[in-house]
Amino acid sequence: MWLIIGDRSRTEPVPGGRSAQRTCPKCGALSRFREHRVLKTFRLYFIDVLNHDARHVMVCGRCDTAFVTDELAGTRAKLDQQGTVVGTLQDAAKRTRDAVEKGAIGDALRKGRHALESGAVGEQLGDAVQQTGDALRRLWKKRR
Repeated sequence: MWLIIGDRSRTEPVPGGRSAQRTCPKCGALSRFREHRVLKTFRLYFIDVLNHDARHVMVCGRCDTAFVTDELAGTRAKLDQQGTVVGTLQDAAKRTRDAVEKGAIGDALRKGRHALESGAVGEQLGDAVQQTGDALRRLWKKRR
């Protein structure tokens, strides 16, 4: 069995990023350097699994060579997992949490907490349990 693993680097411009006019050490031309983000991704069977490194560089506008320059000293790139398997799982977990908190299940849980705090546990808790059951049945039917 073959296990195909690897690393991939992507470079993308930073919206509203820094720019500077200077002579390129590689091509020797006076050109505009623009800020880019370099993102390194671990891949398994050609699928992006996990972003593991992010940094900012300045890219020559003429030869597209990337350099770390003085303008970027202390600049840290945000390492997100967008576009990877881990990012997809994080997004699904967030959407599920939001659906529970904002939907009928969240309403039922809030009513149950209020019933416990107010002392009217019997009646209100029964209503909350009924609403939770109804919400779970609706979700189950949607999934089928």
